[in-house]
Amino acid sequence: MSLLPSQPPPAPAHDPVPDSNFFDCRLTRGEGWILVYTLISAMALQCEPVLKSVFAYPLIIAMAILGWLSPFSGMFYIACAQSLPFPEHAPFNPAQLGVLTWLVVALLRYRGLRFHGIKHLLVYLPFLLWMELLWDDPIPVFSLKSEYAKAIMYMVIACQLINESKGRHLKSLMGLCLGALMVTNAYWGAALGLPIQLSDWGGARQEFTRLGGARADSIMVWPPTLMGAFGIVGIAFSVLTRAPSRQTSVLKWLACAVFLLSLPPLLGTMSNAAYLGWSLMLGWTLWLMHILHIRGRLPIQLARNVVGALLMFACAMVICYQTDTLNIRSRMHALKITYAEQSEEFGLAASRSLDWQYSIKSIASHPVTGRAFAEDTEEAPPGYLPSMPGEHMGNFFSHNVFLDIGRQTGLPGAAMLLIFFFYPLVRLWRRRQFDRYMAFMLAHFALTLFWMVLSFPFYKTFWAFWILACIAGDPIPPPARTLRAAS
Repeated sequence: MSLLPSQPPPAPAHDPVPDSNFFDCRLTRGEGWILVYTLISAMALQCEPVLKSVFAYPLIIAMAILGWLSPFSGMFYIACAQSLPFPEHAPFNPAQLGVLTWLVVALLRYRGLRFHGIKHLLVYLPFLLWMELLWDDPIPVFSLKSEYAKAIMYMVIACQLINESKGRHLKSLMGLCLGALMVTNAYWGAALGLPIQLSDWGGARQEFTRLGGARADSIMVWPPTLMGAFGIVGIAFSVLTRAPSRQTSVLKWLACAVFLLSLPPLLGTMSNAAYLGWSLMLGWTLWLMHILHIRGRLPIQLARNVVGALLMFACAMVICYQTDTLNIRSRMHALKITYAEQSEEFGLAASRSLDWQYSIKSIASHPVTGRAFAEDTEEAPPGYLPSMPGEHMGNFFSHNVFLDIGRQTGLPGAAMLLIFFFYPLVRLWRRRQFDRYMAFMLAHFALTLFWMVLSFPFYKTFWAFWILACIAGDPIPPPARTLRAAS
């Protein structure tokens, strides 16, 4: 049993990877069964009785081992592990467990490791060197225990998986997006009456609590949901621009399903960023379609199907709003009142306004080296304690990764990080093949929103996506065997 028809046998090792592989999103029979097991296990682990049982950790270990058996399931596990609940006294969390199992499984499964495209990581090196120069943390930047090393490790793992995909970059992205969408499992499980305890961290919005997941809070639900939903839409769009096939039909319905099912969990977060982010993502999608229309790359039938789907979606939303299904209308009204109160007190960006204002003030006081060598106390927004002299940051987050880095390492560090972050997007944009890379541009935009309003730069899904987008933008498909390490 598989979600899509089985893919053809891989090309011989000495042959170049055919470009047609890029649009091949079909799953093998084995990948289909791994996906079924992973979906069931991911939902089961959301439930309190299963999570507290002796079966919980073996389920996660099996998910990790099975995940590394194929590029699709491996990328799925990388994203899924970010929000996967795990037992309280487990020796390793799912992400750490993934690192521990990857090398053994990869060597046994592929009998070697290939890292074509890892050279793109050099774009990150100037920033790391600058951080190391200014860093006075007990854990050095280049230490294996640092968060930077852990993030790069997942970039290396993703690079190996991408090489084994033999050019099936859309399929790898599909695995990453579907894994990211597993963050919505807890919401739908609770809605179905399963014994799931949703996180309500972050305070209430009027009479409503902010619904998160079993492990992720409401703030960490909307970024992967936006990336997953719109990434799948972009994948379906790219494949649909090609000749009709069975996989186009399956992907079309998959895109419609995830687009509809992702919205209620987003609304449940009661987050201004989630609501605004969804609107911006929809606008970005329509803008890319407009560019394709101008360039004559948008098939008429596909355009009609998209318009029809949007009209049906709008009608469904109107019905749900009028009937207050899943408290959609009530929650939107409560958030509107809360935002009005916050914007009146803090500014247009609501509670983020003060954090950004004080962050910019801190950067302006030490624009070259940040606060690495500051001898004065950093001023913090009301309600926060100011930092002691010599600390990189005060006792508050900027809720913007670039501002956080600017406070730590000055404008040079922030500029280097900006170059690194947008490097794959610039390369894809220069290719001018928007129908081919639409899914990557949508996913990157979702991650941009994530970094602009939150302070979580070490999100493993981003690092896996970054190297995938870089390799997907390479102008010439790599040969089937480029770098091999003896097992």
